[in-house]
Order: sequence, then structure tokens, then C-alpha cells
Amino acid sequence: MKRTEIAIHTIGEAPLHSILRKAFRYALLSLPWTINRMAYRGDRGYQQRMANILLGKAAEGAVRLFLLKRGVCIIPGAGSTPFWQADRYDLKIKGADGAEEWDIKLLRLRFKPNDQCPWETLPALIPDRHPRDQWALRNLCHDKDTIRKRYLFVYCTEKPLRIIWPDTVNSVLKQLIKDKDKLRPQDDYILRMLNEIKWELQTAHWSVYLTALAGPREWPLFNQAPPHSQWCGGRLETRILNRSCALYRLPSLTAWLKNTQ
Repeated sequence: MKRTEIAIHTIGEAPLHSILRKAFRYALLSLPWTINRMAYRGDRGYQQRMANILLGKAAEGAVRLFLLKRGVCIIPGAGSTPFWQADRYDLKIKGADGAEEWDIKLLRLRFKPNDQCPWETLPALIPDRHPRDQWALRNLCHDKDTIRKRYLFVYCTEKPLRIIWPDTVNSVLKQLIKDKDKLRPQDDYILRMLNEIKWELQTAHWSVYLTALAGPREWPLFNQAPPHSQWCGGRLETRILNRSCALYRLPSLTAWLKNTQ
């Protein structure tokens, strides 16, 4: 992937609000069932986990909008599950030679890449903490008609919203987590219990950077990146064990679009 192949997708206020509203609802409902992948500690960890879920879902909505505008066939509803179950995959794409299951990997950067830290040297990261993590499942296709699985690596440099999280919510959430096996069909109840959690839009526009894809051909390019691995002089540091590959070694989404269309 070359720097010039990065697809920058900027979403305006109206579609952004719609995407975030749906992502916020999903994050609230699924929070009691999510795993603490990033090993956050203390009560603040709940808020950090929700922010990650919300941003991930927002990125999925942004990518879906970007691809649909470019005529990519996305199979509606494929991969979705009830809020108490993990999603099977994010998008099901009809490619040139068959259906593909795509997972979107979002990484929020706290800086803007530049000549000292160019985009193409940034890492594509896939969690690899245990035998059932995303790296271990990289070849698992859920649907019989799927021919391959891919990861799409997406980046953002700002949060589009602020989460308002009163301290009183923590005890309520702990009780929901304790009782979660009784709550599976009760989405209205969960939303009522967590109704003090709010969100505010922080920007009228949000940009995501759609970079590279990885599939079976690219898996041999990935190497282990232990916790606290660093890039860009320490400005980017991981918390967990990942598999990593520099973006410049991977094919770009832009090239995939040209070959597909």
C-alpha cells in the first residue's frame, strides 16, 4: 500500500449523527457481555470499553457507507447477532470471485501521521492473546458460501463524540453484568437501567482513513508484537499481544476496489 492509496472518508453531521446513535444503542446493550480485551482496570474501565465498542461500530457504519457509495455489494443483515452474542463478522462483501467476510480493525491515533511517521509505516494489528482470539480465527468463515475472510484496517485521529458517564452508573452496570444471563431478551430494561449514560457530538465532521486489507495471502507477513510494542518514537503503543504487519506490505482497499469494479 502506498500513502496515495489511502481512502479518506469524511462523514457530515447528519449521517454521522445517525451512525453514532445506532452505535451508542448497540454499545449500551452489549456492554454487559463484552470481554475486557484491553485489560482496563477499575470502574473507569467500563467507560473505556464502551468507548471502544462505540467507535468500532461507528467505523463499521462509516465503512459501510463508503463502500455502498462506490457500488460494492454488501449483503444486508449478514453477520449480525443478538446483542448478547459476539458478532460473527462486520460485513459480508460480494467480491469478484465470491462472497467474503470482513472484519474492521479500527485504531485511534492520538497524533496525525507526517513525514517523520508516515502512514505506510503504521502497523496493521490483529489481537492474538489466546487460542480463540481474532488472529487464531483468521481463517474461520461462518457462512457456507463464503470463500475467504479479510481484515480491513481503518484509522481515525479524533473521537467524534463525548460520553457522559455519571459515577452512579458503575454500580448499576456491575449488577447488570452479574444478572446478564437473565437479561438476554430484555433490551428495553437494559436501556432504562443505563439511561444516565449520554453522548454529545464533538464535531460536525468525522474522518476515517481506510488503508489496507489482509487475507490468506497476507497472513505470512504478520509477526508477533508483544504488549507495549511501540511505533513512531513511542507515540503509538499497544496494550496487548497482537500480530502486526506494516501497512506498506499489504494491498490497499483502493486497489481492491479497482480490481473488483
